[in-house]
Amino acid sequence: MKRQQLIHFSGLFAVVLLSVGICFRFYGDILPNPGGYLFGAEGDGLKNYFTVAFQAVHGNGWDFKGMLYPFGDHLLFSDGQPLLTSCLQWLNLSVEQGYMVIAAMNVLMIGSLVVCASLVYLILKRCLISTWFAIPFAILIAFLSPQIARFAGHYALSYTFFIPLIWYLLIRLEAGMPWLWAALFAVVVLGFSFIQPYYLLMASAFLGALILWDGISFLIRKRKLIAPLPKIMALMVPFVGFTIYMHFADYVADRPAAPYGLFGYVASFQSVFVPVMEPFRSLFTSYFFRLFVPAHWEGYAYVGFVPAICGAAALGIILLKKRWKDILFPVLPRAVQSFLIPACIVLLFSMAVFHYFGLSWLGKHISAIGQFRSLGRMAWVFYYVFSVWAVFYLYRGFRFLRSRSNGNLRYHAVLLVFLALGWWSLDTIVNIKAVKEQMISNPNGKEIFGSNFRDLLNAQGINISDFQAIIPLPFELVGSEKLELNPGSKATTIAMQAAFSTGIPLMNGVMSRTSLGVTEQLAQLVSNPLFPHKILEHLPDNRDLLILVAHGELSEGERFLIDNSRLIYSTTSYRLLSLSLDNFKQALVKARATAVKDSLAIEKPFFRASEIMVHADELLMDEKLATGDYVFSFWLKIDPQTTSLPIIEWTEGREEIFSRRCGLSADASNGWLLISQPFKAIAGRVQQFRFRQSGEMVCRVLLRPADQNVWSIDGDKRYFNNIALNEP
Repeated sequence: MKRQQLIHFSGLFAVVLLSVGICFRFYGDILPNPGGYLFGAEGDGLKNYFTVAFQAVHGNGWDFKGMLYPFGDHLLFSDGQPLLTSCLQWLNLSVEQGYMVIAAMNVLMIGSLVVCASLVYLILKRCLISTWFAIPFAILIAFLSPQIARFAGHYALSYTFFIPLIWYLLIRLEAGMPWLWAALFAVVVLGFSFIQPYYLLMASAFLGALILWDGISFLIRKRKLIAPLPKIMALMVPFVGFTIYMHFADYVADRPAAPYGLFGYVASFQSVFVPVMEPFRSLFTSYFFRLFVPAHWEGYAYVGFVPAICGAAALGIILLKKRWKDILFPVLPRAVQSFLIPACIVLLFSMAVFHYFGLSWLGKHISAIGQFRSLGRMAWVFYYVFSVWAVFYLYRGFRFLRSRSNGNLRYHAVLLVFLALGWWSLDTIVNIKAVKEQMISNPNGKEIFGSNFRDLLNAQGINISDFQAIIPLPFELVGSEKLELNPGSKATTIAMQAAFSTGIPLMNGVMSRTSLGVTEQLAQLVSNPLFPHKILEHLPDNRDLLILVAHGELSEGERFLIDNSRLIYSTTSYRLLSLSLDNFKQALVKARATAVKDSLAIEKPFFRASEIMVHADELLMDEKLATGDYVFSFWLKIDPQTTSLPIIEWTEGREEIFSRRCGLSADASNGWLLISQPFKAIAGRVQQFRFRQSGEMVCRVLLRPADQNVWSIDGDKRYFNNIALNEP
């Protein structure tokens, strides 16, 4: 082995060894017992553990049945990392071994830092940087990665080595044997797209920007195109392959077409070049950067203080010496020169700059873009490329100082390197510790993902096979972009533990891009008892439903479920009740019959009956009423092509009383949502209701006294308090 190769591989070994040591230094509490810690024990964090663990132990293939019972959904839309889950399914784990799923996920996340540092080292070596210089900076770039923040909940996005890996493959593609490296690139990207589709978007944006810049460089400077066909193949194969698979595998036809966040969850100058973690964040934003747009956490890609200073210094030199061509065509090693401007293009994309230049139609007409709500994540590509550029810039500055004045400035050069290492290390430590506190705060992984709940039920003489599904109350239903019921419900947290331990699926859902039809039917389960409960027709058998009630405010429909169930177990944290389907169906029929026979209800016409488009700030109601309690209600069209349901605002005498999102109602039927808002009026004051921010199609607008039931007629349908009783 040649001396240079020995030095090279010795450096790589040193990076691996030092990275492992740093992992044990900062994550030493976790690594000896990785299955015992939940990096996120509620919300998205717990859900993303649950979906992988439930499918690995109880599921089959990629059809996830752990939520949205009895319909389920594709595992990708639960953030269930299908590729990883398939590997775990081969192990045939039992419920008692559920902690091993958690251990595998945690070790993969932390271990990805070692692989990331190694790949960054290989890239730095391709930039002609000395081994001793590349080793510490490769480690610092890996451990300052913005993806570490995803350790706390978005586990599928936490594989820090992905972007360095695809970048390294592209470097090798341009260096030789392009078809081989293009094929490897395509395989890697396609595989990672079945962990989290955002990886496909990142890779496509990066390579697409590279191809675009190659074309521009050819037109401007007649620079030879490098492997254009292999690059195009590498770009198209993963995208086409993933699209074809989803076309045949995704059986849901009514997913929301325009999820919120495309122009909201973006990167900004502050999210990339200004500290985003305390204590530096408050210092910089309070005293130095008040004029910039506040950073959204989805766009966090902080490059660090040292790279930011390097960027400012390089730009200052270009402006001072008027070397304008160095902006677009800097003199750099090809490993970074070819990718710096494409990374900047991706950064502009992550900032949704195309929206500000009148290209917002891209998100509307290119549905693949519209489905990715968080463009800010694309800034991670820029983070890695810009950080490597900064290391090369430092290395060039070090060599420049060392060679000046007959070597008299060599100590200044060494001081420069140590100052850069020191400050970069400080940024890195802050980045790690900002997330570590949450990662070690929940050492109860084995209790939650084990057989404890099943054993508890067995000890109480409760046979889990008597139940077909679990209904957590308050009922959480998130993912359709339209209806959002009780997000963050404590009941869902407890119910996930129960579902994993027993294998009984959940009837609620915390998913992504959920079917609107499925959402409507599940919402009807906790809607007004007078609503149709079509979901009962889809249940596969007549076994009871297990209701888990935790602390929280309950709706009328949720209380109706409880009133028709029987208590079977109770603790200070939750109650378990058994709901007989036959009894529940009889109770629904009785409730509708009682409404029909209400002799005190009066006839009252709709304020507006026909369908009309109500725009933002247009008044739905503008009336002076007598003092008293009233209910204002109307039906709102659930349009899958719009971003989200509007916000309704109530003002009294020009004073805003309240505003709330319309999607908080569970009263949905046939693609429409009933919004009912009780309010207290004061005589002589104008009562106004309007939509804020956006408008929507509405019909059957009704105003009635709160203590008076009313009948209204629209065509051949009769409505009791605005609810159709002759609707199937």
